[in-house]
Amino acid sequence: MARSRNIKPGLFTNEILGTVDPYLTLLFEGLWCEADKEGRLEDRPLKINVKVFPYRNFTLKKIDGLLNELTALGFITRYQVSGAAIIQVVNFRKHQAPHSTEKESVLPEEPVAEVSQNQSVSEVTEVVALPNASLTEVVALPNASSTEVEESGIRNQESGIRNQESG
Repeated sequence: MARSRNIKPGLFTNEILGTVDPYLTLLFEGLWCEADKEGRLEDRPLKINVKVFPYRNFTLKKIDGLLNELTALGFITRYQVSGAAIIQVVNFRKHQAPHSTEKESVLPEEPVAEVSQNQSVSEVTEVVALPNASLTEVVALPNASSTEVEESGIRNQESGIRNQESG
């Protein structure tokens, strides 16, 4: 069931969504409307296609590709729990205020990777800048080296400088 959601003005000035296929932005907004109170929905590309793009003649491959791009850009995560494929909209509760009468989510959260006693935290996490984060905000994700983190930060800063110069 589609729900009412809010669009903040910052969506239109997001440097990542502003420079990629515009259908990614429309799909991302459509996922908000289809997601439950916690920002989760079933990962069913064909159903998502019908709900978000009912008059477009997109193939299943096209929608799955767009979902993969949103995942690669850090806007959603795709995961499975007990055979159920699920999408989680990243930072959903930070940017959306679901109505108090909305039903609680019945979809399970993404499982958290456990750290064994023989692994250090640096072995199981990487620091990356999220699309909606400033250059100083970071998040921990599995498996990255400090070199990858530094290179990612440098690339993000260079990209920001180029975008400021061209804007």
